[in-house]
Amino acid sequence: MRVYAARAFVLENIDILLTATVAVSVGLLSALDIIPENKVDSLILAVLATLSISFLRTRILASQDVRRHRQGVVEFLSDFPSGLTERRNSSANSLLIGVTLSRTILVSSVSMARILENGGKIRVLLTDPDAEDAAIASHNSGMGVDRDYINEIRHRIWYTLRQLMALARREGNLEVRTTATALKYSINYLDISSREASICVQLYSSDGTRESRPIFVVGAREYEWFECFRGEAEALWNSASPFDWVRLSSSST
Repeated sequence: MRVYAARAFVLENIDILLTATVAVSVGLLSALDIIPENKVDSLILAVLATLSISFLRTRILASQDVRRHRQGVVEFLSDFPSGLTERRNSSANSLLIGVTLSRTILVSSVSMARILENGGKIRVLLTDPDAEDAAIASHNSGMGVDRDYINEIRHRIWYTLRQLMALARREGNLEVRTTATALKYSINYLDISSREASICVQLYSSDGTRESRPIFVVGAREYEWFECFRGEAEALWNSASPFDWVRLSSSST
């Protein structure tokens, strides 16, 4: 193990070690009058050139580190990040996507009403309650899924839609759509069109005994991933159908 560590150290710092070796050798040979004086200047220039290459390499590596830092590193979480609810409750332009979003709407309905009254815009995309079972159970595709579970999820979607209808009766820009597509994740796309825009993504898992994970947040610093999920969110929205509120009156759930 020590041999491998030593070899890695030498390979990583070979330019510095060679520079030091040449510098020491030139100094000793010059002090012993072994090298003619007219050759010393040339050797010194060679050492300086080697040092310049080493400095350039260091600068390139430092620049790469800074670039990676600016791009940001996506941190995977096992639960929703602190402050998510507060951000959602103050976002003037949001796109919320999920199978039921029952917890989201329950927690934020009062704030959503205030946002709409103040001229904010909220878009909500749910799984269609009449979609196929695979789409209904997409956020928990484990072995524990049965008919009772499917019916419960459908009921929760209808309940969320009723809450949203109450919000829609107020003045404001609220749009609700449903999709028959099996969603793979939920999204809180907040502060759209602002510099502080962010997307909280929860990947659905097959383990229904715990919160689906991983959960992560991407923003301007994670530009590549932010653009990826922004495009996904908008594509899902554009392919979904506006919900017809008349369906609620004919629903028995």
